[in-house]
Amino acid sequence: MAIGLIWKGIIVAGLLWVAFHSYQRVRFLLRDKKWYVLFYGGIALAGAGVLLGEPALSLHLLSLAVLFVLGGTGCAIRLFKHQAIRDYLTGLSSRVYFFEEWFPREVKRQERCGGRIVFALLDIDNLKTLNDICGHRVGDEVLQLIADAIKRNIRATDLAVRFGGDEILLAFPGSDLDGARKIVERITLDIGQIKDPISVSLSAGFSEWTPGDDIGKVLREADLAMYREKTRKGELSLRHSKALVGGTH
Repeated sequence: MAIGLIWKGIIVAGLLWVAFHSYQRVRFLLRDKKWYVLFYGGIALAGAGVLLGEPALSLHLLSLAVLFVLGGTGCAIRLFKHQAIRDYLTGLSSRVYFFEEWFPREVKRQERCGGRIVFALLDIDNLKTLNDICGHRVGDEVLQLIADAIKRNIRATDLAVRFGGDEILLAFPGSDLDGARKIVERITLDIGQIKDPISVSLSAGFSEWTPGDDIGKVLREADLAMYREKTRKGELSLRHSKALVGGTH
């Protein structure tokens, strides 16, 4: 009798531990409600087995629940790693991957061969207007189309990074400024085919990194160059609008 009570106590404690430690993991990983039912239903059955005096059944179901939690933990690790490497919306590389993995590895490679990396910071000019007019869902779809165009045109050795809301960083190892500009021109022509619901364009700023350079400074140079390009486009657009207004008088 005492042994049976001890077993029941152990099983109940195990059930409580599994339920407590698995909740956040299961909620995050398994968004389908049927998995909630299966998982917590198994725990409930195990508890019922204890109350009905069937410890063997309870232990079996408890073992399945524990295996489920351990498997979920492994899935979580793989999912977190994937999310750290890829931007979920565009499939482009993430900032974390760029700074923590790709760039340190590329620095060592370029130092060995005395090479360089050309950077192009792209800004989607009309994305805010598109979001305001058509909503963020359409803006996300256009962003995905732009990411697809970038993937089609860059080399296998290049890297495209979702750097911000409407900013994409391109890295061209072993290239020069002319080569990088040609690739960006191809991307721009490809993106120019997007007309519905509103045409979009890119502003690009370029900079060059060589071994020993500070990456923060190099990226700021690209950012400033991109900003100058956007300013130039804005001034041209303003002049064009004034010319149209003047021509109506």
